Amino acid sequence: RCLLFVVPAECGLCKLRRQVMLKVNVIGIGPGNPDLLTEAARRAIADSTILAGDKRMVSQFANGKKVYPTIKLSELSKAVANADEEKDIIGILVSG
Repeated sequence: RCLLFVVPAECGLCKLRRQVMLKVNVIGIGPGNPDLLTEAARRAIADSTILAGDKRMVSQFANGKKVYPTIKLSELSKAVANADEEKDIIGILVSG
């Protein structure tokens, strides 16, 4: 559930990389109907402060959370770069 990310950060004239340890949940939402979510998926979504995933997926569960409607790694890195290591939990929604 915890992943280590290396995030580039600008520092004056040089570029530094910092390691970020964040809690990340990859959450299976089945066919996308909220009524069909497992209890574990519901808890993981509720616990997440940041949600990322396809636009149609995150729109159903946005309720006051920071949302990144994308599955592109370059966009997900923005979510990681803006996350607070102490407070944030990233939920990545997947379907199928």
